[in-house]
Formats: sequence, structure tokens, C-alpha cells
Amino acid sequence: MSNIHDEWTLTTDFRVSGGERAGGTLHLWYTSRGPKSGSGTGQDTIYTALPWDGLALVIDTHTGAPQVRAYLNDGKTDYSKHHNPTSLAFGHCDFDYRNKGSLSQIKIAQHSNAFKVEVDGKLCFQADKVRLPKGNFFGLTAATSQIPDSFELFNFLVAFPHGGYEVPKDQHQQHQQHQQQQNGKPKQVQQQPQSGKGSKKAPHEQVFEDWHTELGEEDHEAAYYKSNEEQFADLHNRLQGLTHHLAAIQSQLGMIYDTVDTLHHKEDEWRQENRGSSVPREQVNKLEARLEGIEKICMQIAQAITSKDYTKHFEELRSTLKEHHMNLLHSVPDSVTQVLETGGPKIGMMVTIVVLVQVGLAVAYVIYKKRRNSSPKKYL
Repeated sequence: MSNIHDEWTLTTDFRVSGGERAGGTLHLWYTSRGPKSGSGTGQDTIYTALPWDGLALVIDTHTGAPQVRAYLNDGKTDYSKHHNPTSLAFGHCDFDYRNKGSLSQIKIAQHSNAFKVEVDGKLCFQADKVRLPKGNFFGLTAATSQIPDSFELFNFLVAFPHGGYEVPKDQHQQHQQHQQQQNGKPKQVQQQPQSGKGSKKAPHEQVFEDWHTELGEEDHEAAYYKSNEEQFADLHNRLQGLTHHLAAIQSQLGMIYDTVDTLHHKEDEWRQENRGSSVPREQVNKLEARLEGIEKICMQIAQAITSKDYTKHFEELRSTLKEHHMNLLHSVPDSVTQVLETGGPKIGMMVTIVVLVQVGLAVAYVIYKKRRNSSPKKYL
């Protein structure tokens, strides 16, 4: 399917099941080659295709873990001959897509300022410098090894920012071939009629009043079908359409469940954070009044500091301190001298008395020693 828009979004829902060991690969292509040129159709993969020009998004376990990887090529690199093609990916993320039981979703979006890939509603990677040209072709391939994986594709939808919704030509290929045989002319890409403000919506995004049937769901009289083959083809197409509608409903229900679950967790977190922290309104009002009073005082202090010149006050304080310093330098020595002069005699008298007492004690000790030595000694 060729693309004529600069900005677009490709969405596909699929399911993969298989044995314990993975053995398959799914490729989404956006290349310059048409449906008859390979690389994007048939059984091509980046590991087997000839050099191609454009984008390839690979979903497989080639690295040992389930991953989504994106590759760019300008038609000059032969990935099939490269010794390690996985190293050439410009973006990747882990993606557990096998044996989930539910549908997996890949969304590729090119906006005016970014290129994004999302898996199951979560961002896988984003590249701000990647810009793919319009005029390329969308395509999808799947391949498996000796240990097969089953790939079930439920939709392959391309949307455009200014309204529009396209289903690729190769989707419901058997039904289209049947319709071509009946009408005698090829079918073009299905365009959903506009609704609302000129926007085109996917079937699962439309309300009941705006519902439009898929290919093969047109109502006809019983006599319209002339053969058993026509009746079987009509039954097959209607069952296939019903399967697609049920898959879309399941996908939307999963998104709604995820949204409700996220909101529920946010509500629980909010309750945990605010548990026991409720404050009466009166206290809040009092606190606000006090804060306003403090703010007014601060404003007054700031205004008083900035509106007056305190240079004169600082000079007066400096002169006062200098004067007190000079007074201390002059008054303290004079006071010490005066104390020594007035108290001099008293101090000399005390020193004389102390000396005389010491001399008296020394004389008394000498006399005591002489008398003791001259006294008679008694021997037993």
C-alpha cells in the first residue's frame, strides 16, 4: 500500500503462539519497492532480502530474547550478508509477545518532529532525527523456522493526522479476489466514509450511527447467491468480518481495562499520600493570616533598609568606638601607677615583717640544735 502523506500512524494487532522455543519472525516494512519487487511482501526478511530502501521493523527472538528492532537502509547495505545484522538496529526494546493469550499491538508513528514506536500502548523508542519520505509502500511479512510459530494478524491500519483511515489492499485478499471476479474490475483501497468533522475512523472507534460494513458484509437477498461457492464465500467473509470486529472490541476493552486500572492505582496512591493529612479550614485560614503578617513585616524591614542611608550612623559608631579605645589606653596605665604610689608604704611594711619572722624562726632553730647537742646522753 503506497503512502502519500508526510505524517502517518501504522497500527497492527496480532497474536503469536508456538512451542517453548521461539522460531518465527514478523516484519513490518515501509520501503520504496512496490508489492512486486520483494522486500516487504512474500517471505522476505532482513536476513534473506536483497538490499532494500526504507524501514523494517522486526519482531522476533533473534537476539535470544523477544524484541522489537528497527532498521534503516538506503539500498546499499545487504543485510543478508552482514555477519551481525542485529547490531545495525537504530532502536529496540524488549517485547514479550509470544503465548500471551491476548492480542499484541505495534504502533509506528511519524510526526513532524519525531518518529515513535509503541508496543501495547507503551513507548518502545523514539528517534528525533529519523524522517521517512512519502511515496513508499507499507507491507508485512512473517517467516518461521523448523520449529514453527503461528502468527495471526487481526488488522493492519494506517491513519493520517488530517483524518483518514486506510486498510491495505492485501488485507482480506481472498475476499477481494472473489469480488473482483464478480464485478469484473479490481477493488481499490477501502476508504471509510467521513463522519463528524471530516475525520475518518477505524471501525472500533465509530459509534453505532456511523457504522460502516467491511468488505463482504453487504446485505443481499438469498437469490443473489447462485452457487454453493458464492454462499460459502459470503459465509466465510462474514465470519472473518465478525472475527475482526470481536478482535477490535477485545483490544478496546483491554485499553479501557488498562486505563481504569491505572486510574485506580493513582487514586490509591493519592489516598495513601493524603491519609491523615486533612487540616481543618480554620487552621488553614489562621496560618494564611500569620503568613500575611510575616510577609508585611518583612516588606517593612526591606523597605526601611533600602530607603534610608545609614552611612552617617556607621561613622558615628566608629568615632564612638575610637574614643572609648583612646580613653582605655590613657586611663588604665594612670590608674595602675596611682595604685602603686598610694599603696607603696603598706606593701613595704608587710615585706619587712615577713623577713623578720623568717629570720626569727631560723635563729630559734639554731639555738634548739645547739642545746640538744650539748645535753648529756644516756647509755643503757
